[in-house]
Amino acid sequence: MEKFDCFRGLYASKVKKEAKFRQQDEEWIGKAIGASGLLVYRAVEERRRLDELEQDLFLPEEEFYPVVSKLQEKGVFKITDEQGAERKIEGGAISVESLKYGKAGLDAAICSDGIENVDETRKRVFGIWGEEGVKIYSAIDGEMSVAEIARKAGVSEAEAMRFVDCMEKEGVVGFERERKHPDRIVPRKYLYAIEMPVIWARGKGGVFGYPLVFFGVARFGVLAWHLFRELTSEGRDSAAIAAKRSVSIEKVEEILDFFAAKGIADVERVNAKKAVKLFGGKAAGVYMRFGREGILVHRLVEMGKTTGEVIKESGLAPARAAEIIAFINKVYGAVGKEGMEKYDKFGLELEERG
Repeated sequence: MEKFDCFRGLYASKVKKEAKFRQQDEEWIGKAIGASGLLVYRAVEERRRLDELEQDLFLPEEEFYPVVSKLQEKGVFKITDEQGAERKIEGGAISVESLKYGKAGLDAAICSDGIENVDETRKRVFGIWGEEGVKIYSAIDGEMSVAEIARKAGVSEAEAMRFVDCMEKEGVVGFERERKHPDRIVPRKYLYAIEMPVIWARGKGGVFGYPLVFFGVARFGVLAWHLFRELTSEGRDSAAIAAKRSVSIEKVEEILDFFAAKGIADVERVNAKKAVKLFGGKAAGVYMRFGREGILVHRLVEMGKTTGEVIKESGLAPARAAEIIAFINKVYGAVGKEGMEKYDKFGLELEERG
């Protein structure tokens, strides 16, 4: 992007300071910038070329370069050119505060390529289909037909159709028929695939299912009975059930799969497209970034759990839970009553413990 051209070909290095001052820098970064700031700061020990660092961290340039600018402004980073001459970046950066999505911006991001993961999706496309695939994928805008996409990408319609068909099978894009012109099929980008999808389960069979529940009780104990009673005809996600019952999401999903095998529940793995409808924009954004672990933490924070309670009840490693809470805090603001406000203090304590 042109607004970041002032960073091209430059290098970052940490300003040398005593340990206690470096600790103060980390405390400031955690509070003023958040997780992405700490990520960039810790990735630089020796002199690092900025564009290579950006690629290594998989951060969008809209997030990476404003963070670098902020670190230089604070006197944490020194920015130099190829010859080692110090360069002061003037302009070309946007405020870190402007990185936070408002509701409209969040919904728009979710309905296109997913939050902060456009580069990850393109990387996946490139890994499977190469440069041709990226050209075609980039041309898909949700409005053009395959023929129009082919012309824009500079390939034949047959070749574009072949690529789009493959992408559809991989869950990268989907086909939708236009309401006004049902004979016109338009490829649309899906949100990137969820590596650890959560289960959405619906009860079925009513009272006729009760006898079969006791097979679950015999195998899993009384928890199976409680979980069966949690299910409704509308459905619930396994993260919400796990958060309410204070049990691991793995155990909940094992029991739900068992119910499905016995025919007393319907279960499905929630893809990113459906997550927006089921969870709403904020929770869907967390889910798309962190999978079932993300939605579980989000559910717990919504319930007003403290950071310590989130770690204990989710069963996640402290660093992983902190990463998810930081993302919720940075992008969406406080979701729970107190949970989000506790992240900064916890993050610093976590780092002190190593």
